Amino acid sequence: MAEVQAVKELDKVKLISHLLERRYSKQMSDIWNIGLNLALRISDLLSIKFDDIHHGRLIIKEAKTGKLANIQLNQKAQNTIKQIQAEHPLHIYLLQSYRTIKRSTVTLNSSLGSLYQNHSR
Repeated sequence: MAEVQAVKELDKVKLISHLLERRYSKQMSDIWNIGLNLALRISDLLSIKFDDIHHGRLIIKEAKTGKLANIQLNQKAQNTIKQIQAEHPLHIYLLQSYRTIKRSTVTLNSSLGSLYQNHSR
């Protein structure tokens, strides 16, 4: 297995966040930033629900170890979480995919358009 080197310089951390947002999506940048601040496995990050967050703390059961994690959220993590929740108030999961929702909406809209055109003939 290849050796992995930690990213330690703040400039590189910011650059990676910026590149993820520009080249992929804001959500990928959010995953990177929250992951850095919480130091959890990706499986645990993706399973975080908004209901797991109470008074500036994240309380979850880690999937691999089964241990209960009670993590104090720093200000950056809290700000990112608040922003995600404000942008996606109907989401259950913190890092819930919204690409499928948009794709489904486009498919639904085009289907409704086809139905309307066929019905109006």
